Amino acid sequence: MGLFGSSTIATLTADVDVTDGLSAMAEVKIKRWIYGRLQKTGAYTRGAMKYQIKPRKAGTKKSRTVTITPIPGDYPPHWTHVNYNPINCLVQKNGPVLNLKTNRPVPRAIAERARQAVAARRVGQGVGQPPRRGASDKLRRGIIFITDMTNQSVAIGPWPFPAQPSMNRKTVPSLLNQGGIEIIAGKKAHYGPRPYVETVLNIGYYALRHEILTTQLHN
Repeated sequence: MGLFGSSTIATLTADVDVTDGLSAMAEVKIKRWIYGRLQKTGAYTRGAMKYQIKPRKAGTKKSRTVTITPIPGDYPPHWTHVNYNPINCLVQKNGPVLNLKTNRPVPRAIAERARQAVAARRVGQGVGQPPRRGASDKLRRGIIFITDMTNQSVAIGPWPFPAQPSMNRKTVPSLLNQGGIEIIAGKKAHYGPRPYVETVLNIGYYALRHEILTTQLHN
């Protein structure tokens, strides 16, 4: 469990009885068969977990447009065209924030307020659904499975991010899955749950059962 971080793994157990009294060779064959079933189940369930994490929504032009009213200090001292009327700002996915009327970049202070306003609209979106992919797709790419033959189980889940903000107790994958209040960079933030681990348990159990019932143990 420590490999993944707390509460970010789906664990499936084969629970196949290896009867005492078998020859050493027969016991090895049975254990290999169990290992194979767990490996296939782990690979299938990992794929199901990854599949839930969809690409980011691009967002429409309307959803990325906000009206910002400039305030004293928003314009740099050298700015020649100072206008304190409301500005319709387009927050592009990539590139500067534009004034829709002039199609030119707005001052940095106004651009930052526009980005914050668009981000505030998205707070709470997708809560209760699996998370969307980030720019680097770390969560989805980091999902692995590990087979443990000591208890005939396979665990599926994401590695903690190799680099993440300074947090109080949770990893980013765990925080996404469970939600909660976290201290990030010294500030308290509340995140709604976006489950993607428990949602594949039934799929995994079905896959494991199918493997056990349909795959023969060859002599």
